Amino acid sequence: MDRKLDNAKWLRNAYVNEGRSLNSIAKDLDCHANTVRNRLIAFSIARRPNGAHFIGKPKPQEQRQKMAEARRRYWQAHPDRTAFRLKVSRSKRHTGTMNGRPYIYVIGKGYVAVHRITAEIKLGRPLGEDEIVHHIDGDVTNNELENLQVMTNPQHSRLHERLRKRDRKHRFT
Repeated sequence: MDRKLDNAKWLRNAYVNEGRSLNSIAKDLDCHANTVRNRLIAFSIARRPNGAHFIGKPKPQEQRQKMAEARRRYWQAHPDRTAFRLKVSRSKRHTGTMNGRPYIYVIGKGYVAVHRITAEIKLGRPLGEDEIVHHIDGDVTNNELENLQVMTNPQHSRLHERLRKRDRKHRFT
């Protein structure tokens, strides 16, 4: 193992003063970045947050142009959705799934299910708290406009009650 890795002064200088990354230091010392990280912790050297080297640096021009072109293509392909727009966050890009349903972050609303956003755009107004979006084919990942139906909670319950399977004695299975 390299002696520089045991030298707190050298490690502090390389990481803090020179602003080098864990990976570049690890590459020079021919070890893993986690080893360097563990040494920083052992020597009580404060670590930078992930992505700190990107903070304050603008995106390259070609990346901004790509993003602008993608937005333009999307809104040209969906002209009916331009009247009612939701502000999807640019800083919180994280999207994911909960209960198998895709979610996206909307400014002012938080994480919202994509099928609810699609229904709001279809209706041209925000959904009420008592309104539910039903997937006609039963596939919660299929958020096509034709597959979504807006209804109230009692209507949705009655619909699913009618769809439940029953045995010969008309009991629910």
